[in-house]
Amino acid sequence: MRRGSVVARAAVVVVALPVIAWLGLSYRNAQLVEDAGAVADQQAPPAADVQRALRDLDRSEKLNPDRSEGQALKVVLDVRAKRFDLARADLEALVRREPKNAEAWLLLASLTRQSDPARSAQAREQLRRLNPLKPDTPGG
Repeated sequence: MRRGSVVARAAVVVVALPVIAWLGLSYRNAQLVEDAGAVADQQAPPAADVQRALRDLDRSEKLNPDRSEGQALKVVLDVRAKRFDLARADLEALVRREPKNAEAWLLLASLTRQSDPARSAQAREQLRRLNPLKPDTPGG
């Protein structure tokens, strides 16, 4: 075997190992988010399931650059568990990080309708700016 081919193979292994590790981690993160989504889809999930799903979402976010799906699921899980202050805090963080996220603005408007009408009005106004033709829906 020539020395050049050994070096080339070693270089491929050096590059492939981190890529394989990253793919494995991404797959695991996707599974955790999917499992949490299944709990969030339930009308009245057991409290233990909500807690497990929230822990799973926290674990999935550690090395995931895209946290918006997990954060949206946290909001739903917190609402299901009647932890409205935590849901609002997550939504506020989400709209700060993603000010063009119409769905987050719609959820924030809905969540704060009774508890903070002024914030709800601000959220609806932002939603109107993002979607002037259909201000009560997140999509265009």
